[in-house]
Order: sequence, then structure tokens, then C-alpha cells
Amino acid sequence: MFAAFAERISRLSPGTPSTEELKPFLLEETDRAQIYYAPLDWVNKSAKIIVVGITPGRATMLKAFQVASLCLREGRSWDEALKRAKQVASFSNARSAIGTMFDELGIPEVLGLSRSADLFESKQGLLHPTSCVRYPVFVRHRNSCELTNYTGHSPRLLDWETSRRYIKNLLGPELQEIPDALVVPCGVAVDSALRHLVDLKAIEPTRCLFGFPHPSGANGHRLTHFAKRRDELKQMVIRWAEQLAP
Repeated sequence: MFAAFAERISRLSPGTPSTEELKPFLLEETDRAQIYYAPLDWVNKSAKIIVVGITPGRATMLKAFQVASLCLREGRSWDEALKRAKQVASFSNARSAIGTMFDELGIPEVLGLSRSADLFESKQGLLHPTSCVRYPVFVRHRNSCELTNYTGHSPRLLDWETSRRYIKNLLGPELQEIPDALVVPCGVAVDSALRHLVDLKAIEPTRCLFGFPHPSGANGHRLTHFAKRRDELKQMVIRWAEQLAP
């Protein structure tokens, strides 16, 4: 889809794109939701860890446009622009929380890293960030005119035909392109999406870290939830690592 938007992306104003500039990137609209294109298509097929969110938020969307536009103006290739946009923008506000939990689960030892934070820095080649709905979704709640980031709950991720379509037609094949990677769902809603793909025979359950909490600071139960599940999650990581062993 990037081919259809590359020229327009290259002409975005330097810095954060304005709301007016982003109007041409609207892909789908209903009475309650809007889905926009953002340059987040790149798939890291050599990744060992896949972190799955619900959908890119507004901050991720704006940063991805900013980075991709700069890359194109500098004369970089489409692939490089998409790669940089994905690596710089994805999970930018949750990296510390994800890294801390990964450290406690022993993921650095499995990957030969000193710390999980390297997955977002010097060892980004081992990580693939993605979402159930690949492109940014904004929803309008009842009795409100304001569009806000979609959280996977209203409407529920699997009750909404549009999100089910993205999960089946984009996320499923995307995860199949990286068959050996551990798939980490960020929260209950993403958990349900991965279990749906398991039911569709699109992914093996043994590579899914079911029960991993949503890393957002807004999730006040994150630390308690993680503490209760830590030992179980560690065992899942160990079993996945054993499958990787030659």
C-alpha cells in the first residue's frame, strides 16, 4: 500500500504532520470509526520476538509519517523508509515497561543479550513490532464528537467485522512470515486475537506468550498481573527456547 502514498508522504511538511495534511490518508470510515494509512507495513522476517499491540495510536502514526517523509526526502529507498518508520515509531511509550518484563522472563539470556532494552536500540534486528489492526484506528464514543485511539474494547476486537478482517487477512499471514519468533500479545484484547488465529490454524499456540499484560502506564493492574503470571510466563519462554535449540 505504500506505493499508493509514497509521493504524498514525501511532500509532507517537515516536523509533525498537520491534521489537514493527513486527511488524504483516510482508508475507511464508519459512523463510529476511522482507519488511516500510516507507513507501518515493514515486516522484519529475521525477528526472534514479535510484540503485538491493538493498533498504532496517534503518536505512533505521526512519528511514522515524520520519519518516513524525512527518509524519502533524503533519497532513501522505500524499504529503508518503512523500516526506519516502524523501528522509530512503534511502542515508543511502552519500551521501558516491555523491556523490564522481558528481563524478568529471561528473554535476554535466550537471545544472547545483556538486556531487553537492546531490542529497541542496538539489536532491533531481533524484534518485530506489529498490531492486530495494522493501521491507526480512531473511534467516536457515544454522545461524543471526539475521535480517540481505539483500545480494542468498544467495539470489542473480535466483535467488529473490520478488526477481524485485519486480524485474519494481515496479522495472520504476517506472523506466518516469521515462523520461529515468540509472539507477545500486549494485553487481554490482543490475547483474544491470537487465540482466534490459533482457532483458524494460522499460528501455533506454543509460540504465543499468552497472559502477558498490556504495558501501558494506564494499565494500573499491570505490575500485579505480571507478578501473578511471571513464573508461568517464564516457563512459556523456556519451552519456546527449547524449540529454537538445534
